Amino acid sequence: MEVSGLADGSVLRDQLGPRLWRGRVELHPAPFAQARAMAARLALLQEPGRSFLAWAVDQAGPARDPKGTLLGAAVPQIASLAPDARDLSLSGLPAGYELSCGDGLSFLYGSDPVRHAFHRIVTGSVVADGTGATSVFEVVPALRAGAAIGTPVTLLRPAFKAVLLPGTVTAGSSERMRTGGASFEFIQTLR
Repeated sequence: MEVSGLADGSVLRDQLGPRLWRGRVELHPAPFAQARAMAARLALLQEPGRSFLAWAVDQAGPARDPKGTLLGAAVPQIASLAPDARDLSLSGLPAGYELSCGDGLSFLYGSDPVRHAFHRIVTGSVVADGTGATSVFEVVPALRAGAAIGTPVTLLRPAFKAVLLPGTVTAGSSERMRTGGASFEFIQTLR
C-alpha cells in the first residue's frame, strides 16, 4: 500500500499489489537431533518453488469452538458470494453454530494452480439458523476471483500457502545439549 499526503491534509491511499498474510515463527529450544531435523526442513523450504501451509496457532478454531467439538463432522461450504467481493454466507453448519469477529476460514479456489484462500471475519457474531446457514458477513481481505458457491470451507486450522522470506532464517544458538532461538519469517503466496 502506498500512502501520500496532500497540502490540504488529505491522505491518499492506493493498493499496489494483493494483500498477503505474513508471519514470524520462533522455534522452542530443542535437543540437538530435533534441531538438526528442523534445520534440514527449513533448508528444503528455502529452495525455489518450495512452499508450506501456514496457520495461526492461537487461532486453531473459531472462538466459540476452538477444538471443533460443536462443528463435529459438519462440512461448511460457501452458500453465497456478494458482488462486492467482501461478503459471503455459509451453509452446512450445525444449527446455532456461532462464528465471531476475528475467526478465520480458508478454502481452495482456482485451478492450475489450486490456490489457498485465508480470510478473517470482521462482522460481529454470525449464527447459523436452523438449517445450518448463516446470514451474509464481511471478511478481510476481499475475496479473490475464483471463489465459488458450494466450495467446502475449513474452520479448524484454516491455512494459507506460504513461502519463507529470503534472509530471515536464523539457526539459533546451542547450549546445554539444546538449540534455541531459531526463527524464520514467511509470506503468503498465491501461486
